Amino acid sequence: MKVPINGPEEEGKETLAAPDEKEKQPAETSSAEDIPTDDPRELARLLKEKTEEAQAHYDRLLRLQADFENYKKRLEKEKAGFVKYANEELIKELLAVLDDLERARASAELDSTDERLLEGIKMIESKFKDVLDGAGVEEVQTVGEEFDPNYHEAVMTTPAEGNAHNMVTQELQKGYILSGKVIRPAKVVVAVEGPDES
Repeated sequence: MKVPINGPEEEGKETLAAPDEKEKQPAETSSAEDIPTDDPRELARLLKEKTEEAQAHYDRLLRLQADFENYKKRLEKEKAGFVKYANEELIKELLAVLDDLERARASAELDSTDERLLEGIKMIESKFKDVLDGAGVEEVQTVGEEFDPNYHEAVMTTPAEGNAHNMVTQELQKGYILSGKVIRPAKVVVAVEGPDES
């Protein structure tokens, strides 16, 4: 095919031949698999080989997808755990304030000179407990419960006279649980068989 290199006014002049379209394209590399064959056994072998390769790729894709789903679930679980316990340190510090309020109430109950002060302390303590309750904080059950090292810290022991062995007889400091996790074990006195070990 001839391509004019000049404008329309120089129509009669010599033109250059355009390279053949086949020459423009790079030579294709061909393998034995690209060559059609009339041998049914060879075609069956190639089909089996490609089917196995496709199955391997599909299995790998399924594994990658399952790994990604597991990663997403683990990330969501970690995020939920972080949100659930994000306030743990703050709540631990506030528990010391609650302890002081309870001691102030107990002291005011002993000295009944100012009933209004006692009522004020009780109201503040009640609101404080409501706020902690709303945040998922609950008290550890102690007196009358069997000693559990997951929830209780044995500070002293007492002889198990009227109490069953290994039962909590007295609470020295309240323990608290935040959304199922013990953030402060209760300090308790435990009844044991034998002499007083305190």
